[in-house]
Amino acid sequence: MENQALPRHSDGINLCEQELLANMQLANLLEPPKTKVKSARAGLFNTKIKGRGMEFAELRQYQAGDDVRSIDWKVTARTGRAHTKLFSEERERPVLLFCDLGLSSRFGSALMLQSVQIAHIASTLAAQAIKAGDRVGAVISSEHSHKEYKPRSRRSGLLGVVRGLLDVHNHGSNKLDSQYFDHALARLQQLAKPGSLIWLLSDGSKFNASHQQVLRNISQHCQVFIISVTDPIRDGTVALPTNIALPVFDGQQQRILDYKEYQIWLAKQQQSLAEADNLARFLNTRHIKLSAGTALAKQLGGPLV
Repeated sequence: MENQALPRHSDGINLCEQELLANMQLANLLEPPKTKVKSARAGLFNTKIKGRGMEFAELRQYQAGDDVRSIDWKVTARTGRAHTKLFSEERERPVLLFCDLGLSSRFGSALMLQSVQIAHIASTLAAQAIKAGDRVGAVISSEHSHKEYKPRSRRSGLLGVVRGLLDVHNHGSNKLDSQYFDHALARLQQLAKPGSLIWLLSDGSKFNASHQQVLRNISQHCQVFIISVTDPIRDGTVALPTNIALPVFDGQQQRILDYKEYQIWLAKQQQSLAEADNLARFLNTRHIKLSAGTALAKQLGGPLV
């Protein structure tokens, strides 16, 4: 595999504030997803709600209760009937980052751990949201820790995401919640307000059919995208010697795999990613795969979706 330099301030294993702040600069490589939102707060995104806004939407005959300031006098004079201009109201979009930093994501064979890449993506998307004038919040969870932040604007929103990523990634505890992923999704459902944009960031190994209903409930009122961070060894794109001794975490304990066991493990990894594909189809959304074996800057450009 081609040798690559680590992103600035990163060692690929630990997570520090400087590398997350540096990754925020990558937001300039992205375009915000096109969406129609339903939030009731003023902001930068146009909704289907007609009212007094900035962007012209349509012209129709005057109806009782219409604002007389919106009457189009030229069309009224030409047709002999009063006509009113309608505009799309501008609304602010809450953005929520769901970040799974569980133990299965603490795996990396080429450049960095998948968990580190997830944090890099999260900080980039948070900066993109603030750049677009949105509020940003997060649900960040692992077997050992859980942090959540309601969407907030500008610096406070960014700092919450950075603080949560650092706390969950670097500072574990003695508690062990084997059902943390389900619990975190339940909290996401409670925090997600109508019109929110939801990014689901993980290593793609946790999603299954049991999550369809809770995510369907969320997607009925929010826009949801799935991002899975993989690794060259999980993808099976690296030729391994037959005498390998590969350390992996299977969700319960660390194991050392020989070549035969690796083939079985690889099939399970690919099945997990296929289940994430199925979930995306069920939700009628995109499943975006990014690699921990390549710097994020080399995988971005234009809109993610």
